[in-house]
Amino acid sequence: MKIIIIIFLFIGISSAGFYDEGVYNNHFLWFHVMGGAILTVAFVKIFDLKPLTAFVLVSSLAISWEVFEYLNNDVVAVYGSQRRWAYDSTADILGAVIPSITITFML
Repeated sequence: MKIIIIIFLFIGISSAGFYDEGVYNNHFLWFHVMGGAILTVAFVKIFDLKPLTAFVLVSSLAISWEVFEYLNNDVVAVYGSQRRWAYDSTADILGAVIPSITITFML
């Protein structure tokens, strides 16, 4: 929980702006949620990894994807501003990590 608070404080996210730009207007957030959940279960059930290892892999993939997206896209042209990209990326990462945490503690 502390890391989430640190992330919010680090990039200066207001709750209203984060919700509007990161969650409500983020049309691909649900793919990240489903991806985080499906990958966690796949890593545990198919690849026979420990739940914590699956969580670390999903978290690493989510962060790596956002870094890749930042490096390979003109984020200002796509999102309109760096701030909107930060909202979107934070919501995408949390969207993948939160289901992964939930499933990790359920398995």
